[in-house]
Amino acid sequence: MAQGDNEAALEAEVQDMILSVKMNRRDGMSFLYLESNEPLRRLPEQIGRLDWMTWLDLEGTQVSDLGPLAPLTRLEKLDLRGTAVADLSPLKGMTALRHLFLEGSGVSDLSPLAGMGRLRELWLNHTGVTDLSPLKDCIGLRQLSLRGTEVSDLSPLAGLPDLAVLDITGTQVGDLTPLLRLPAFCEGEGEVGISFENTPAAARSKALSRIATDEEDPGLRAEDLVDHLTGGALQAGWRGDA
Repeated sequence: MAQGDNEAALEAEVQDMILSVKMNRRDGMSFLYLESNEPLRRLPEQIGRLDWMTWLDLEGTQVSDLGPLAPLTRLEKLDLRGTAVADLSPLKGMTALRHLFLEGSGVSDLSPLAGMGRLRELWLNHTGVTDLSPLKDCIGLRQLSLRGTEVSDLSPLAGLPDLAVLDITGTQVGDLTPLLRLPAFCEGEGEVGISFENTPAAARSKALSRIATDEEDPGLRAEDLVDHLTGGALQAGWRGDA
């Protein structure tokens, strides 16, 4: 079968999947996983009619244009891992978004995410992201993974009230002190954790290198790191400066 025929057959298959989702819509079942033997390259416009959907999984597809998703403003979870997506501007109206997975995508510009106050979990591993400033007002952010990026400055995150789980392994981060302005991270509220191996920060001293590599529990590692950065003040009841 020629490539054009394959793509036409795939588009018809996806449209059937969308129709099936619409016909079987139930409360709490607002999920669509676009999986096929032939890699999906283009989203059909019909997907925009599923404006009640809350969860969409496009992991591993070859989709690059998210334009058809713009009407899906109720989305809470979007998985774009391993896609060719580079432009996030169609997500600007998705103010309900809570979980966004961009690992291994073509994304480098986070500006469309600015002000997404409900965003709780964001994976940016192995993307071209270097500037975190668009996240400075994402006040609901709880978990952020930057593994394998060229990010070097964590200061845009300083003051985010809920951020408590952070993976900066293999980044260019050299200064960890902005972490002391993360209240939830410093005070150990709920799940807390840090991973910072293979960073300039871990190479700054033997103590930081030991903290980065010795402790297997990310929560205990976070406690040791805050204790080190505050000169032992954590054990004396220090509660952070943010």
